Amino acid sequence: MVSNGGRRLDEARPYLGPLVLGAASLVLATLTALALETWLGVDDASAIYLLAVVVMAGRYGTWPAVAASFAAFLAYDFLFTQPRLTFSVADPQEWLSLLLFLVVAVVIGRLAALQAERAAEATLRAREAETLFGISRSLATASSVREAARAMVDGLREAAQMERVWVAAGPTAQLERVLADTAPGKARPAARLAWLLHRATESGGDDWIRTHTAGTPEARLVEPSASLVAYRVAIEADGQPVGSIWALRDREAGLPSRGATRLLTSAADQIGPALRRERLTAEATSAEVARRSDALKSALLDSVSHDLRTPLATIRAVA
Repeated sequence: MVSNGGRRLDEARPYLGPLVLGAASLVLATLTALALETWLGVDDASAIYLLAVVVMAGRYGTWPAVAASFAAFLAYDFLFTQPRLTFSVADPQEWLSLLLFLVVAVVIGRLAALQAERAAEATLRAREAETLFGISRSLATASSVREAARAMVDGLREAAQMERVWVAAGPTAQLERVLADTAPGKARPAARLAWLLHRATESGGDDWIRTHTAGTPEARLVEPSASLVAYRVAIEADGQPVGSIWALRDREAGLPSRGATRLLTSAADQIGPALRRERLTAEATSAEVARRSDALKSALLDSVSHDLRTPLATIRAVA
């Protein structure tokens, strides 16, 4: 049982990082501006606050940078603009300078945040590409899809930011057999309620929809944890279901991101044809075994019938 104080602390924890970094950056910028104006005789050291805005933008994004811009605007107005230690400004020229500083700070914060977001997106795409390359290599070099799945589930769990991932093959969820699991020694939870990925919706993208589903018989051994949510991506080949990628994710983390969804979808798209090829190979092998068995039986019958015909022909000749 969690007390109200503990719950409030958990809710405020995501904001502690930006507040601490923003306060520290503004204090350091204020001390630097004070030293520049007092000891070096700099007339206007407001530009030093832009460094604090850039730090916030690079670490936390646009809105923390905008908040830091307004905080820097108020701090410089309160500490360095005449009359000091008040928010009033006596000189209209000072008002113009402060407003220009605020605009420049907001623009710089936005640009720095965009650059940081692009860098993070590029890093994420590189990690996705590396994970998908590993999946493709595993499917190409492994002797079976089961062996390839064992090599890919750990990387898929880490890249998609999941708590647990397993790959199962089968036409329905009830008939699926597990090929690989990141926690093979633990029982799988009963996924009676799971988020199912629906492909190519009218909005133009993939959507997670919560649905009722029946787990495999072995998956009913334990109930799902209250802190974990099940997600399922169907694996299809030629429009027919051939398996699923199952994942467990912390409830507090929310729905998977677009990158994680894209990664799970791409993995399912690669596993589907591999399962189909493996099934066709097994069918072709079975047909070849049956053909050779028939040929062997025909040869055996021909040999036996020949061995029988030879003494009969001798007996008839003697008679």
